[in-house]
Amino acid sequence: MAAAARLGSRVKQARRGRQLATASLALGCWNVRSLGPQTEATPSSPRTTAFIDLELDCLGIQLASLSETWWYSSGSIREEHYTIFWNGFENGEKPKQGVGIAVRNTLLSCVEQPLFVSPRLMSIRMRTRVISAYAPTLLASDEDKDEFYQQLSDLLSSIPAGHDIALLGDFNARIGADADSWTSVIGRFGVGKINEKGQRLLELCSLFNLSVRVFFSKARFGPR
Repeated sequence: MAAAARLGSRVKQARRGRQLATASLALGCWNVRSLGPQTEATPSSPRTTAFIDLELDCLGIQLASLSETWWYSSGSIREEHYTIFWNGFENGEKPKQGVGIAVRNTLLSCVEQPLFVSPRLMSIRMRTRVISAYAPTLLASDEDKDEFYQQLSDLLSSIPAGHDIALLGDFNARIGADADSWTSVIGRFGVGKINEKGQRLLELCSLFNLSVRVFFSKARFGPR
């Protein structure tokens, strides 16, 4: 998982190590491994989206990127606390991949029409442009990886300079802990060793002035 941000004129503050809020939103990423059957709920078989709705509400998340939704086509579904926008393959194809964005219902008036790019990429615009991404795995073909990063680069390039960006999702990458080589991109609290996909992700972040926010403060791991 990863969460990267570009915060307009406030990027210089991030480079000095200050903690910043993205339009005061509590953001999250979740690989849901399927939103379940794309059918109407029944008392004996509630929608998976209803459970996602309850979990996000318990965590106090206002907006979350969802990956591996495994739903066809594109659309939205409203639950008690959140509305989930999703994008996937067309009907008739084997359901796989898929992305979504869950937005707290109290924020819907701030959301413009979602942009559906591919089953791996979508975005919505609020005060911040929010992008939900699901990158190909290490076992994917080079063509699939190149296509994903080209589409993501094109989307980022289309956003005017100075606009805030929150890039959320599952990038199937390890970006390591070499903060000295990636000044302003990752902080001092990275973990592990970088891999090929991590290198590519960091290059993209550097090109578009994005910072991987999760490594700018010390994470606390433990049982939920």
